[in-house]
Amino acid sequence: MGRIYIANNSSSTDRDVIIRADNISGGNIISFGQGSGGYNAIAVDRKNNLIYKASYSSLSRCNLDGSSDS
Repeated sequence: MGRIYIANNSSSTDRDVIIRADNISGGNIISFGQGSGGYNAIAVDRKNNLIYKASYSSLSRCNLDGSSDS
């Protein structure tokens, strides 16, 4: 069983977050990483348990569970 990560760049809701679903049916959905400029891309680094988040002007990372946002 894998996880699905989605970069949600929504100017209409001002809710720029990463959404994680624990399976294809959408179970256990969580969101994290409140962004101010919106995320345009994400990359999952399973080896180091990190997510890299990119906007038009910045690059940051956090743990796969959304903690330690930097």
